[in-house]
Amino acid sequence: MKKSYITTAIVAFVAVLLTTVFVIVKNNLPQPGATTDGPKVDEESYLQAVSFSGEIEAPLLKTDIKGVYFTITTDGAVKFYTLSEDTGLKEIQPDGKKEMRVTVSNEGLRAQVYYIKRDGVLNGYGLFTADMNQHVYIYEYAFFKIVNVPVISSVPASYKKDSSVLLLIDTDKEDFYKNDKVYEEQFLYDLEKGTNKSYLYIMNRAIDDRGAGRADYAMMTDEVIKDKSGNSILFFSARHYHLYDTAKTLDIFKSGGSGNNTDNNRYIRDILGMYAKNSDKGVIYLKHNKDKTVVQVMRYDGKNSEKLYEFPGKYDSYLRSGDYLFNTQNNTCYSILTGKSYPLNVSDSGFKAEIFKISADGKKLFARGKTSSAPAIVLAEMGEEAFTSRIYYNSAFKYLCALDITDDGRYLCTVSETADGGKYTLYILK
Repeated sequence: MKKSYITTAIVAFVAVLLTTVFVIVKNNLPQPGATTDGPKVDEESYLQAVSFSGEIEAPLLKTDIKGVYFTITTDGAVKFYTLSEDTGLKEIQPDGKKEMRVTVSNEGLRAQVYYIKRDGVLNGYGLFTADMNQHVYIYEYAFFKIVNVPVISSVPASYKKDSSVLLLIDTDKEDFYKNDKVYEEQFLYDLEKGTNKSYLYIMNRAIDDRGAGRADYAMMTDEVIKDKSGNSILFFSARHYHLYDTAKTLDIFKSGGSGNNTDNNRYIRDILGMYAKNSDKGVIYLKHNKDKTVVQVMRYDGKNSEKLYEFPGKYDSYLRSGDYLFNTQNNTCYSILTGKSYPLNVSDSGFKAEIFKISADGKKLFARGKTSSAPAIVLAEMGEEAFTSRIYYNSAFKYLCALDITDDGRYLCTVSETADGGKYTLYILK
Protein backbone atom coordinates (compact mmCIF):
# COMPACT_ATOMS: atom_id res chain seq x y z
CA MET A 1 0.00 0.00 0.00
CA LYS A 2 1.14 3.56 -0.62
CA LYS A 3 2.89 5.22 2.29
CA SER A 4 0.98 8.17 3.67
CA TYR A 5 4.15 10.17 4.27
CA ILE A 6 7.74 10.41 3.10
CA THR A 7 10.57 10.44 5.59
CA THR A 8 12.56 13.63 5.73
CA ALA A 9 15.91 11.98 5.14
CA ILE A 10 16.22 10.96 1.51
CA VAL A 11 18.45 7.99 0.84
CA ALA A 12 21.79 9.12 -0.52
CA PHE A 13 22.25 8.00 -4.07
CA VAL A 14 25.62 6.66 -5.08
CA ALA A 15 27.09 7.96 -8.32
CA VAL A 16 26.87 5.40 -11.08
CA LEU A 17 29.28 4.57 -13.86
CA LEU A 18 27.95 5.83 -17.17
CA THR A 19 28.45 3.69 -20.25
CA THR A 20 27.36 4.30 -23.80
CA VAL A 21 28.59 1.11 -25.47
CA PHE A 22 27.32 -2.29 -24.38
CA VAL A 23 29.18 -5.51 -25.19
CA ILE A 24 28.88 -9.11 -24.14
CA VAL A 25 31.28 -9.52 -21.21
CA LYS A 26 31.30 -13.10 -19.96
CA ASN A 27 34.03 -12.42 -17.39
CA ASN A 28 31.76 -9.90 -15.67
CA LEU A 29 29.29 -12.62 -14.76
CA PRO A 30 28.76 -13.83 -11.22
CA GLN A 31 30.62 -17.11 -11.56
CA PRO A 32 28.93 -20.43 -10.73
CA GLY A 33 30.16 -23.28 -8.58
CA ALA A 34 32.69 -22.66 -5.82
CA THR A 35 32.76 -18.91 -6.43
CA THR A 36 29.03 -18.46 -5.92
CA ASP A 37 28.89 -19.25 -2.19
CA GLY A 38 26.36 -22.01 -2.91
CA PRO A 39 26.07 -25.60 -4.06
CA LYS A 40 27.98 -26.61 -7.18
CA VAL A 41 26.15 -25.92 -10.42
CA ASP A 42 26.90 -26.78 -14.02
CA GLU A 43 29.28 -24.01 -15.12
CA GLU A 44 28.80 -24.64 -18.82
CA SER A 45 25.02 -24.55 -18.44
CA TYR A 46 25.25 -21.30 -16.50
CA LEU A 47 27.48 -19.57 -19.05
CA GLN A 48 25.23 -20.72 -21.87
CA ALA A 49 22.22 -19.26 -20.06
CA VAL A 50 23.68 -15.74 -20.01
CA SER A 51 23.31 -14.14 -23.41
CA PHE A 52 24.45 -10.67 -22.30
CA SER A 53 25.99 -8.81 -19.39
CA GLY A 54 27.31 -5.29 -19.24
CA GLU A 55 27.57 -2.19 -17.08
CA ILE A 56 24.67 0.23 -17.26
CA GLU A 57 24.04 3.66 -15.72
CA ALA A 58 20.88 2.63 -13.84
CA PRO A 59 18.50 -0.35 -13.61
CA LEU A 60 16.76 -1.11 -16.89
CA LEU A 61 13.02 -0.60 -16.52
CA LYS A 62 10.20 -1.51 -18.88
CA THR A 63 7.94 0.92 -20.69
CA ASP A 64 4.39 0.20 -21.82
CA ILE A 65 5.70 -0.02 -25.39
CA LYS A 66 6.46 -3.50 -26.66
CA GLY A 67 10.21 -4.14 -26.73
CA VAL A 68 11.20 -0.69 -25.40
CA TYR A 69 12.99 -0.10 -22.06
CA PHE A 70 14.38 2.94 -20.28
CA THR A 71 16.83 4.09 -17.64
CA ILE A 72 16.50 7.12 -15.40
CA THR A 73 19.32 8.43 -13.24
CA THR A 74 19.12 10.54 -10.09
CA ASP A 75 19.75 13.75 -12.04
CA GLY A 76 16.59 13.08 -14.09
CA ALA A 77 18.33 12.02 -17.32
CA VAL A 78 16.31 9.44 -19.28
CA LYS A 79 17.48 7.08 -22.05
CA PHE A 80 15.43 4.64 -24.11
CA TYR A 81 16.59 1.26 -25.41
CA THR A 82 15.55 -1.76 -27.40
CA LEU A 83 17.04 -5.21 -26.94
CA SER A 84 19.09 -6.91 -29.62
CA GLU A 85 20.44 -10.43 -29.96
CA ASP A 86 24.09 -9.56 -30.55
CA THR A 87 24.94 -6.42 -28.53
CA GLY A 88 22.30 -6.59 -25.83
CA LEU A 89 21.06 -2.99 -25.92
CA LYS A 90 20.52 -0.39 -28.60
CA GLU A 91 19.86 3.18 -27.52
CA ILE A 92 17.04 4.98 -29.33
CA GLN A 93 16.39 8.70 -29.23
CA PRO A 94 13.30 10.17 -27.54
CA ASP A 95 10.71 11.85 -29.73
CA GLY A 96 10.81 14.92 -27.53
CA LYS A 97 11.06 16.41 -24.07
CA LYS A 98 8.90 18.81 -22.11
CA GLU A 99 9.32 20.62 -18.80
CA MET A 100 6.12 19.83 -16.96
CA ARG A 101 4.85 21.80 -13.98
CA VAL A 102 2.00 20.92 -11.63
CA THR A 103 0.84 22.05 -8.21
CA VAL A 104 0.55 19.37 -5.52
CA SER A 105 -0.48 20.31 -1.97
CA ASN A 106 0.13 23.98 -2.88
CA GLU A 107 3.71 23.29 -3.91
CA GLY A 108 5.06 23.57 -7.44
CA LEU A 109 6.69 20.42 -8.76
CA ARG A 110 8.44 20.37 -12.12
CA ALA A 111 10.40 17.83 -14.10
CA GLN A 112 11.96 17.50 -17.53
CA VAL A 113 9.98 14.66 -19.11
CA TYR A 114 11.50 12.70 -22.02
CA TYR A 115 8.94 10.87 -24.13
CA ILE A 116 8.69 8.38 -26.95
CA LYS A 117 5.80 7.18 -29.11
CA ARG A 118 5.52 3.90 -31.01
CA ASP A 119 2.45 2.41 -32.72
CA GLY A 120 0.18 4.94 -31.06
CA VAL A 121 1.49 4.25 -27.52
CA LEU A 122 3.04 7.20 -25.69
CA ASN A 123 5.34 6.92 -22.67
CA GLY A 124 7.44 9.59 -20.98
CA TYR A 125 9.43 9.85 -17.75
CA GLY A 126 11.00 12.53 -15.57
CA LEU A 127 12.18 13.17 -12.02
CA PHE A 128 11.87 15.90 -9.40
CA THR A 129 14.11 15.95 -6.33
CA ALA A 130 14.31 18.51 -3.55
CA ASP A 131 17.67 19.90 -4.69
CA MET A 132 16.04 20.99 -7.97
CA ASN A 133 13.86 23.57 -6.18
CA GLN A 134 14.77 24.91 -2.74
CA HIS A 135 11.30 26.42 -2.36
CA VAL A 136 9.58 23.04 -2.22
CA TYR A 137 9.43 21.91 1.40
CA ILE A 138 7.06 18.94 1.58
CA TYR A 139 8.14 16.79 -1.35
CA GLU A 140 11.70 15.52 -1.68
CA TYR A 141 11.06 13.21 -4.61
CA ALA A 142 8.51 12.83 -7.38
CA PHE A 143 8.62 10.44 -10.32
CA PHE A 144 6.72 11.69 -13.38
CA LYS A 145 5.22 9.39 -16.00
CA ILE A 146 3.03 10.34 -18.96
CA VAL A 147 0.78 7.99 -20.93
CA ASN A 148 -2.03 8.25 -23.44
CA VAL A 149 -5.21 9.60 -21.90
CA PRO A 150 -7.43 6.56 -21.23
CA VAL A 151 -10.34 6.74 -23.66
CA ILE A 152 -13.38 6.76 -21.42
CA SER A 153 -16.53 8.79 -21.94
CA SER A 154 -16.02 10.89 -18.81
CA VAL A 155 -12.80 12.54 -20.05
CA PRO A 156 -13.55 16.15 -21.08
CA ALA A 157 -13.54 16.65 -24.86
CA SER A 158 -10.78 19.27 -24.62
CA TYR A 159 -8.39 16.59 -23.35
CA LYS A 160 -9.10 14.02 -26.08
CA LYS A 161 -6.76 15.61 -28.62
CA ASP A 162 -3.30 14.40 -29.66
CA SER A 163 -1.44 16.88 -27.45
CA SER A 164 -3.13 15.67 -24.26
CA VAL A 165 -1.58 13.10 -21.90
CA LEU A 166 -2.28 11.62 -18.50
CA LEU A 167 0.45 12.66 -16.07
CA LEU A 168 1.02 10.26 -13.17
CA ILE A 169 3.15 11.09 -10.12
CA ASP A 170 4.66 8.73 -7.53
CA THR A 171 6.26 10.45 -4.51
CA ASP A 172 7.61 7.35 -2.74
CA LYS A 173 11.37 7.27 -3.39
CA GLU A 174 11.52 3.57 -2.52
CA ASP A 175 9.66 2.92 -5.80
CA PHE A 176 12.32 4.62 -7.95
CA TYR A 177 13.83 1.47 -9.45
CA LYS A 178 10.67 -0.64 -9.41
CA ASN A 179 8.76 -1.52 -12.57
CA ASP A 180 5.45 -1.42 -10.71
CA LYS A 181 4.75 1.95 -9.15
CA VAL A 182 1.79 3.49 -7.34
CA TYR A 183 0.66 6.94 -8.47
CA GLU A 184 -1.13 9.09 -5.93
CA GLU A 185 -1.39 12.18 -8.15
CA GLN A 186 -2.98 12.21 -11.63
CA PHE A 187 -3.39 15.11 -14.04
CA LEU A 188 -4.77 15.67 -17.53
CA TYR A 189 -2.00 17.66 -19.22
CA ASP A 190 -1.91 19.54 -22.53
CA LEU A 191 1.65 19.31 -23.88
CA GLU A 192 1.15 22.19 -26.30
CA LYS A 193 -0.34 24.72 -23.89
CA GLY A 194 1.25 23.46 -20.67
CA THR A 195 -2.12 23.57 -18.93
CA ASN A 196 -3.39 20.87 -16.63
CA LYS A 197 -6.30 19.82 -14.44
CA SER A 198 -6.82 17.03 -11.94
CA TYR A 199 -7.85 13.77 -13.57
CA LEU A 200 -9.91 12.80 -10.52
CA TYR A 201 -11.86 15.63 -8.95
CA ILE A 202 -11.25 15.17 -5.24
CA MET A 203 -13.59 17.15 -3.02
CA ASN A 204 -12.62 16.49 0.60
CA ARG A 205 -9.06 15.15 0.63
CA ALA A 206 -7.73 14.80 4.16
CA ILE A 207 -4.38 16.32 5.18
CA ASP A 208 -1.52 14.35 6.73
CA ASP A 209 0.87 15.48 9.46
CA ARG A 210 3.10 17.32 6.93
CA GLY A 211 0.27 19.47 5.65
CA ALA A 212 0.10 17.52 2.40
CA GLY A 213 -2.90 15.73 0.96
CA ARG A 214 -3.04 12.08 2.04
CA ALA A 215 -0.95 10.03 -0.38
CA ASP A 216 -3.30 7.06 0.04
CA TYR A 217 -6.43 9.03 -0.87
CA ALA A 218 -6.63 8.13 -4.56
CA MET A 219 -4.03 5.70 -5.92
CA MET A 220 -3.65 4.28 -9.40
CA THR A 221 -1.39 1.61 -10.85
CA ASP A 222 -0.36 0.93 -14.44
CA GLU A 223 -2.56 -2.16 -14.34
CA VAL A 224 -5.82 -0.37 -13.56
CA ILE A 225 -5.11 2.40 -16.07
CA LYS A 226 -4.70 -0.18 -18.84
CA ASP A 227 -7.80 -2.03 -17.57
CA LYS A 228 -10.23 0.81 -18.23
CA SER A 229 -13.81 -0.26 -18.80
CA GLY A 230 -16.74 1.68 -20.21
CA ASN A 231 -16.92 5.15 -18.70
CA SER A 232 -14.83 4.55 -15.59
CA ILE A 233 -11.44 3.58 -14.18
CA LEU A 234 -10.93 1.69 -10.95
CA PHE A 235 -8.52 3.03 -8.34
CA PHE A 236 -7.61 2.43 -4.71
CA SER A 237 -8.12 4.43 -1.54
CA ALA A 238 -7.58 4.15 2.20
CA ARG A 239 -9.41 7.41 2.91
CA HIS A 240 -11.97 5.74 5.19
CA TYR A 241 -9.28 4.24 7.41
CA HIS A 242 -6.87 5.73 9.93
CA LEU A 243 -3.95 7.62 8.40
CA TYR A 244 -1.42 5.24 9.97
CA ASP A 245 -3.48 2.06 9.68
CA THR A 246 -0.98 -0.78 10.20
CA ALA A 247 -3.41 -3.26 8.62
CA LYS A 248 -3.02 -1.35 5.31
CA THR A 249 -6.72 -1.63 4.56
CA LEU A 250 -7.85 -0.57 1.10
CA ASP A 251 -11.06 -0.02 -0.83
CA ILE A 252 -11.66 -0.04 -4.57
CA PHE A 253 -13.22 3.15 -5.91
CA LYS A 254 -14.70 3.82 -9.32
CA SER A 255 -14.39 7.06 -11.26
CA GLY A 256 -17.60 8.45 -12.67
CA GLY A 257 -19.76 11.50 -13.20
CA SER A 258 -17.82 13.69 -15.65
CA GLY A 259 -14.57 12.00 -14.65
CA ASN A 260 -15.07 13.04 -11.05
CA ASN A 261 -14.40 11.00 -7.98
CA THR A 262 -16.54 11.65 -4.92
CA ASP A 263 -16.83 9.84 -1.62
CA ASN A 264 -19.99 8.02 -2.67
CA ASN A 265 -18.07 6.06 -5.35
CA ARG A 266 -16.67 3.63 -2.79
CA TYR A 267 -17.22 0.47 -4.81
CA ILE A 268 -15.66 -2.54 -3.00
CA ARG A 269 -14.53 -2.46 0.60
CA ASP A 270 -11.63 -4.05 2.50
CA ILE A 271 -9.60 -5.74 -0.24
CA LEU A 272 -6.15 -7.33 -0.28
CA GLY A 273 -3.31 -5.72 -2.18
CA MET A 274 -3.69 -3.40 -5.14
CA TYR A 275 -5.46 -5.84 -7.42
CA ALA A 276 -8.66 -5.02 -9.30
CA LYS A 277 -9.59 -6.41 -12.69
CA ASN A 278 -12.65 -5.87 -14.85
CA SER A 279 -14.39 -8.88 -16.34
CA ASP A 280 -17.62 -9.25 -18.31
CA LYS A 281 -19.36 -10.36 -15.11
CA GLY A 282 -17.90 -7.85 -12.68
CA VAL A 283 -14.74 -6.73 -10.90
CA ILE A 284 -12.35 -9.40 -9.66
CA TYR A 285 -10.50 -8.69 -6.40
CA LEU A 286 -8.80 -10.45 -3.48
CA LYS A 287 -9.98 -10.83 0.10
CA HIS A 288 -9.25 -12.92 3.20
CA ASN A 289 -11.82 -15.30 4.61
CA LYS A 290 -13.19 -14.50 8.07
CA ASP A 291 -10.43 -16.43 9.86
CA LYS A 292 -7.71 -15.06 7.57
CA THR A 293 -6.50 -18.56 6.75
CA VAL A 294 -7.00 -18.39 2.99
CA VAL A 295 -6.88 -15.82 0.20
CA GLN A 296 -10.14 -15.67 -1.71
CA VAL A 297 -10.65 -14.58 -5.29
CA MET A 298 -13.92 -12.65 -5.37
CA ARG A 299 -16.09 -11.09 -8.10
CA TYR A 300 -18.44 -8.15 -7.56
CA ASP A 301 -21.18 -7.47 -10.14
CA GLY A 302 -22.31 -4.15 -8.68
CA LYS A 303 -24.77 -5.76 -6.27
CA ASN A 304 -23.31 -8.95 -4.86
CA SER A 305 -19.90 -10.59 -4.38
CA GLU A 306 -19.25 -14.26 -5.05
CA LYS A 307 -16.21 -16.38 -4.27
CA LEU A 308 -14.52 -17.85 -7.34
CA TYR A 309 -11.47 -19.59 -5.85
CA GLU A 310 -9.39 -19.72 -2.71
CA PHE A 311 -5.70 -20.30 -2.04
CA PRO A 312 -4.08 -21.48 1.22
CA GLY A 313 -2.43 -19.11 3.69
CA LYS A 314 -2.42 -15.42 4.51
CA TYR A 315 -1.82 -12.78 1.87
CA ASP A 316 1.51 -11.74 3.39
CA SER A 317 2.93 -15.14 2.40
CA TYR A 318 2.28 -14.35 -1.28
CA LEU A 319 4.01 -12.36 -4.01
CA ARG A 320 1.98 -11.11 -6.97
CA SER A 321 2.88 -10.62 -10.60
CA GLY A 322 0.02 -9.64 -12.91
CA ASP A 323 -2.78 -12.18 -12.60
CA TYR A 324 -0.70 -14.69 -10.64
CA LEU A 325 0.09 -15.22 -6.96
CA PHE A 326 3.18 -17.06 -5.74
CA ASN A 327 3.05 -18.70 -2.31
CA THR A 328 6.51 -18.40 -0.75
CA GLN A 329 5.70 -21.09 1.83
CA ASN A 330 5.00 -23.91 -0.61
CA ASN A 331 6.63 -22.60 -3.82
CA THR A 332 3.38 -22.79 -5.75
CA CYS A 333 2.07 -20.37 -8.37
CA TYR A 334 -1.70 -19.75 -8.54
CA SER A 335 -3.69 -18.20 -11.38
CA ILE A 336 -6.11 -15.59 -10.05
CA LEU A 337 -8.27 -15.88 -13.15
CA THR A 338 -8.55 -19.68 -13.42
CA GLY A 339 -7.84 -20.89 -9.89
CA LYS A 340 -5.27 -23.40 -11.18
CA SER A 341 -2.10 -24.13 -9.22
CA TYR A 342 1.35 -24.80 -10.63
CA PRO A 343 4.13 -26.05 -8.30
CA LEU A 344 7.62 -24.70 -8.84
CA ASN A 345 10.03 -27.61 -8.77
CA VAL A 346 13.33 -26.31 -7.37
CA SER A 347 16.31 -28.57 -6.66
CA ASP A 348 17.05 -26.60 -3.47
CA SER A 349 14.18 -27.25 -1.06
CA GLY A 350 15.29 -24.28 1.07
CA PHE A 351 14.69 -21.70 -1.64
CA LYS A 352 12.28 -18.95 -0.57
CA ALA A 353 11.30 -16.35 -3.16
CA GLU A 354 11.52 -12.64 -2.32
CA ILE A 355 10.90 -11.18 -5.79
CA PHE A 356 8.77 -12.88 -8.44
CA LYS A 357 7.92 -12.20 -12.07
CA ILE A 358 5.85 -14.28 -14.46
CA SER A 359 5.36 -13.80 -18.19
CA ALA A 360 1.98 -12.57 -19.40
CA ASP A 361 1.14 -16.01 -20.81
CA GLY A 362 2.11 -17.71 -17.55
CA LYS A 363 4.68 -19.95 -19.23
CA LYS A 364 7.91 -18.54 -17.78
CA LEU A 365 8.79 -17.58 -14.21
CA PHE A 366 11.72 -15.60 -12.79
CA ALA A 367 12.42 -15.35 -9.07
CA ARG A 368 15.13 -14.19 -6.70
CA GLY A 369 15.24 -15.51 -3.18
CA LYS A 370 17.05 -16.84 -0.15
CA THR A 371 18.61 -20.25 0.40
CA SER A 372 20.49 -21.69 3.36
CA SER A 373 23.81 -20.89 1.67
CA ALA A 374 23.46 -17.80 -0.55
CA PRO A 375 21.01 -15.66 -2.50
CA ALA A 376 19.85 -17.36 -5.68
CA ILE A 377 17.88 -16.83 -8.86
CA VAL A 378 15.47 -19.35 -10.36
CA LEU A 379 14.63 -19.48 -14.08
CA ALA A 380 11.59 -21.65 -14.75
CA GLU A 381 9.45 -22.85 -17.62
CA MET A 382 5.98 -24.33 -17.53
CA GLY A 383 5.75 -28.08 -18.08
CA GLU A 384 2.55 -30.08 -18.28
CA GLU A 385 1.48 -29.45 -14.69
CA ALA A 386 4.39 -27.67 -12.99
CA PHE A 387 7.33 -25.34 -13.52
CA THR A 388 10.70 -26.97 -14.14
CA SER A 389 13.60 -24.78 -13.10
CA ARG A 390 17.28 -23.99 -12.98
CA ILE A 391 18.84 -22.37 -9.91
CA TYR A 392 22.03 -20.30 -9.68
CA TYR A 393 23.66 -18.94 -6.52
CA ASN A 394 25.66 -15.79 -5.86
CA SER A 395 25.95 -13.27 -3.05
CA ALA A 396 25.60 -10.49 -5.66
CA PHE A 397 22.02 -11.58 -6.35
CA LYS A 398 21.06 -10.01 -3.03
CA TYR A 399 20.97 -6.65 -4.81
CA LEU A 400 19.07 -7.77 -7.88
CA CYS A 401 16.12 -5.64 -9.03
CA ALA A 402 13.85 -4.78 -11.98
CA LEU A 403 13.06 -8.35 -13.01
CA ASP A 404 11.34 -8.77 -16.33
CA ILE A 405 10.63 -11.45 -18.93
CA THR A 406 10.92 -10.16 -22.48
CA ASP A 407 8.42 -10.78 -25.26
CA ASP A 408 10.72 -13.42 -26.74
CA GLY A 409 11.07 -15.24 -23.41
CA ARG A 410 14.41 -13.98 -22.10
CA TYR A 411 14.98 -13.20 -18.42
CA LEU A 412 16.17 -9.65 -17.69
CA CYS A 413 17.42 -8.09 -14.46
CA THR A 414 19.86 -5.53 -13.03
CA VAL A 415 22.33 -6.22 -10.21
CA SER A 416 23.68 -3.32 -8.16
CA GLU A 417 27.03 -3.25 -6.39
CA THR A 418 25.55 -2.34 -3.00
CA ALA A 419 22.15 -1.83 -1.40
CA ASP A 420 22.44 1.91 -2.21
CA GLY A 421 23.38 1.40 -5.83
CA GLY A 422 26.94 1.95 -6.98
CA LYS A 423 27.85 0.20 -10.22
CA TYR A 424 24.96 -1.47 -12.03
CA THR A 425 25.21 -4.52 -14.27
CA LEU A 426 22.51 -5.65 -16.64
CA TYR A 427 21.98 -9.39 -17.22
CA ILE A 428 19.93 -11.04 -19.94
CA LEU A 429 19.50 -14.79 -19.54
CA LYS A 430 17.83 -17.38 -21.73
